Amino acid sequence: MATTFPRLTLPTSAYRRAALVAQAILMVPCCLGRDAFAGDCPGVGDCCFSHSTPGCNNSACCNEVCAEDPFCCEREWDSFCVDIADEVCDICGPICGDTICEPGETWPECPECPEVVTCPGVGDCCVAHLSNGCTDEECCLAVCDLDPSCCANGWDSICVGQAEDECPGLCTPTCGDTICEPGETWPECPECPPVDPCPGVGDCCETHASIGCTDEQCCDAVCILDASCCETGWDAICVNLVEDNCPGLCGPVCGDTVCEPGETWPECPECPPVVSCPGSGDCCQTHASAGCDDRTCCETVCTSDPSCCDTSWDASCVAAAERECGCGTAEPADINGDGTVGQSDLAILLGDWGQPGGDADIDGDGTVGQTDLALLLGAWD
Repeated sequence: MATTFPRLTLPTSAYRRAALVAQAILMVPCCLGRDAFAGDCPGVGDCCFSHSTPGCNNSACCNEVCAEDPFCCEREWDSFCVDIADEVCDICGPICGDTICEPGETWPECPECPEVVTCPGVGDCCVAHLSNGCTDEECCLAVCDLDPSCCANGWDSICVGQAEDECPGLCTPTCGDTICEPGETWPECPECPPVDPCPGVGDCCETHASIGCTDEQCCDAVCILDASCCETGWDAICVNLVEDNCPGLCGPVCGDTVCEPGETWPECPECPPVVSCPGSGDCCQTHASAGCDDRTCCETVCTSDPSCCDTSWDASCVAAAERECGCGTAEPADINGDGTVGQSDLAILLGDWGQPGGDADIDGDGTVGQTDLALLLGAWD
């Protein structure tokens, strides 16, 4: 009959373990191998967790452990038994495919774990965020297939790096990708909302803080070349582009609806008329004041020569008044209106020789020529 010894209870785990080994040697016949120990295997508890009942639910592991420490199959499966199971059984710890989803295991590597699908999510795939997944479904699925935690524990910087690698072009501004990203503007990127500051409120030919300018066609042309002119302000660069691409817009141009410096009425109808009619001086005599005393004659002369109503009523204004208004008994050959036909009148006639009309056209045939010269010489004082 085999001799049995009670399980020793020692104050330390080292003493306990030594005693258990000695007890096992005495209890097991010399002719039996290690695998022959049957003990209380299999038991009902998990081999990888301590429990109050003897043995554990994996028969092979149970026998392995109890061959080293019979206490595990006689009394209870304590932490020492679990330590032995960790060393000799290779069943403890996350193992994909063991039908148990344990901490540290995730789908799809471990099919026993529930599938986590959060694609598309609500956060940008190219920016780290606390929520699971990201807005681009295809990219989200690709990244979560490589790293399931991106769809389970938040979209961190590692997920962003994988998105940059696995989703080409998604994380850089790309016109035409249906997403208006920072750095993209309309009309180059049609997915961005159109910016329509044309026409604006500022003069195209002058710098101003507002975007765009008053001439719609020129504004559009400039903003295509330099979008900042329609996004931040109309600076000197924008004005230079106007001068190069909008011919004639930035110089005095009569009839462009804008009265600019150098433009006067009536040549430029957009400018306010200068009215000095009636003036205080005789329409048929020169004087320093603008305009003359006959309103009808004054307005007629100033329409053809605005300077007569801007500065003074000089000899040319008198000549025009004599021609247009029939004032006085002026001699037509007195071209300069000084009351005498002489060298000054001859000089004017010769200067206008061959020209159509004018004060030197004494006979009024539309051309300054020989007949006018003959009339002038005939009236020579």
